Formats: sequence, C-alpha cells, structure tokens
Amino acid sequence: SNTVLANRDAEEKDRVKFYSEIGLSAGCASKNEYDKNIVYGDTQNFEAGILKEEFKEEEIRNWAFDRCSGLTAVHISDLEAWCNITFYSNPLAQAHHLFLNGEEIKDLVSPNGLTNIRESTFAYCSGLTSITIPNSVTSIEGFAFSKCTGLTSITIPNSVTSIGERAFSECTGLTSVTIPNSVTTIGEQAFFRCEALPSITIPGSVTSIEESAFYACLRLN
Repeated sequence: SNTVLANRDAEEKDRVKFYSEIGLSAGCASKNEYDKNIVYGDTQNFEAGILKEEFKEEEIRNWAFDRCSGLTAVHISDLEAWCNITFYSNPLAQAHHLFLNGEEIKDLVSPNGLTNIRESTFAYCSGLTSITIPNSVTSIEGFAFSKCTGLTSITIPNSVTSIGERAFSECTGLTSVTIPNSVTTIGEQAFFRCEALPSITIPGSVTSIEESAFYACLRLN
C-alpha cells in the first residue's frame, strides 16, 4: 500500500542519514551489518563466493562497524594502502582476521618505506602470529597491535624511537619482546596485560616509561 511504501521511504532516509553521519556509505554499512566479509580495494581478483562488499576510504570513522557482529574477515588487495588508513574504528575489532589477496595474513611483513605503524592499524588481528617491521619505521603508534593475541614474539627494529600508548596491550600470547637501543619512549600501557611475557630488557636509551606500561604482565619478575 501507499502507507507501507511511505514508511519504507522514511526508514530509508533515516538509515542513509545515520550511516552518513558515521562516515561510511549507507549501502556498504547496511549490507556489511549482516555479511561476514569486508573487502577493501580492488575486488576483481577474488572469487565470487568470497566477495561481499568493497569500500575505498582514506579513513574509517568512529562506530563505522559497531554493530557488525557477524563479521569474520576483512579482505584487502594492497597492504600499503591499508597501512595508510587513518583508523578511528577498525573492522578487525569484529572480524579478527585480515586477508591479503585471498590469503590470511599470519606472518606480517610490513611494507618497506613506512615511517610509522599508524594507530590501530592491526589492532584485534588475532590471526597474526609474527610481525616484521622494516628499518624505515621510526614510531609504533597507539593501539597498533593491541589485542593481537596470536603474537608470540616481537623484534622492534633499531630505527624505532617511540612505542605508543597500548601499542602491544593485551597481546596475551607474547613471550618475547626485543626493544632496541634506539627507543626513547615507551607509552602508557604499551604492554598492558601481556600476561605470558616472562621478562623484558629496557635499553639505556629509554628516557621515559609512561604510566602502567607493563601493568598486569603477571609473569614479569
């Protein structure tokens, strides 16, 4: 009936307004609220059964995927482009698994030429088991690898000077961390609740260890 159609039109306008305000296209957000995969970048190389949605953004705004509880994967085709996104919200908080050209990233090799690992870039990516950070990186920003529970060891290159707030917080599987002599600052709660970490060596170059940097690291002596 005309009344039903009018109500649907009103609901659609409200939905578009809501998703515009959170900074994501209405079509993408509404579909991905129910889909299990998000695809970032060029989709042509993926099989039809994998493809769910494509989005191209330079930033992902707050709450963009807040209600997408069914997400199980994020698919990308360009790791460097992913590393250059400004994350106010990361779909990995729901999906936990990041795929590059159809293959899950477990042993992460960050692209050469990066100068920093941006805030929250790989946060919640529990599928990661190891990371290789290039010598071009000078800072690891806040929450960069937070809650990467599959990580067991980290070697930070001697180009890095600062480790940001909660950069490796709640990496509960972490048993080994190598901090180089180049690091001067370890941010607030940088290694908060790394419960399996038995020891850590702080180099003489460090001049600032911020509040609760190693709080709740229960195995530290």
